[in-house]
Amino acid sequence: MAALSGASTVEAVSEGTGGQTRFTEVRISSLRLGGYTINSPIISISQDKEGIGAGDQPGIIGTELLRRFTLVLDYQAQRMLLKPNNYFSEPFEIDMSGLDLTTKVDDFKVIQVKNVRSHSPADEAGLREGDVIVTVSGRPAAVFGLDKLTKMFRQEGKEYLLRVKRGETVVTARLKMRRSL
Repeated sequence: MAALSGASTVEAVSEGTGGQTRFTEVRISSLRLGGYTINSPIISISQDKEGIGAGDQPGIIGTELLRRFTLVLDYQAQRMLLKPNNYFSEPFEIDMSGLDLTTKVDDFKVIQVKNVRSHSPADEAGLREGDVIVTVSGRPAAVFGLDKLTKMFRQEGKEYLLRVKRGETVVTARLKMRRSL
């Protein structure tokens, strides 16, 4: 982490088929990929000591970078071709709410808070792990779905009024998005 000294970082946890991975997200000034320069991307640096995230890789750029290109795999010539698409110039953003959301295994319409990042808008609004989001600005959370809520929570300055179910009670939280990186 010495190379990131003084840089703004966000600690995060992700869970997938390979298990849980801890990583640090950091915004770097630029990244060159072939003949293209990508400005201000966010990379993820694994903090895992063992498992899939451990190793010598300096950072993971992943799908947020690749979605900005049309990708052609030319197996015969053993090469990969990248052509910028209409997402190329979009800014790189991460979640600005401080919420790590998930759905129930047996009901994808139930959106639940899996984790709340410390000192984030969600933390300051009093949201907690296990809260179930009932409505977002007066509309049922199920109408948005997990994917759309994730995109909505990446827009700086946007504000949402959430009603969440916590056990048997329903509480209200005002959530204003702000950049952490």
